[in-house]
Order: sequence, then structure tokens, then C-alpha cells
Amino acid sequence: MQPDIICANGVFCADGKVLLTRESKNTAYYFPGGKVGVGEKLTQTLQRELKEELSLVV
Repeated sequence: MQPDIICANGVFCADGKVLLTRESKNTAYYFPGGKVGVGEKLTQTLQRELKEELSLVV
């Protein structure tokens, strides 16, 4: 049995638009976020991922 993978993703909506991201080498769009690190809270994960992926400080 594989271990559970826990992720934190953010869904941001404003003015009828939704924030999505994608890697330059990939054509798929996704909500910003990623896997939770050991001992990391969901909010910390989302803050880290937003900074890594989009250079956003929340």
C-alpha cells in the first residue's frame, strides 16, 4: 500500500478570473500549490509554493 500524499493548493478568483499556473515545458495548467513537507502546516506549504512557483509573498 502506498502512503498518502497530502497537498495544499490555492484557488484564487477575482473579477471572474481564476489564477492558474503552468511550467514552460508543459501545456497543462494547474492551481498553484504542492506537496506538504514533513512537519509543515498546510498554510506554510501554500505560502512556500506560491513563492517558488509565482514569486508571490502571502
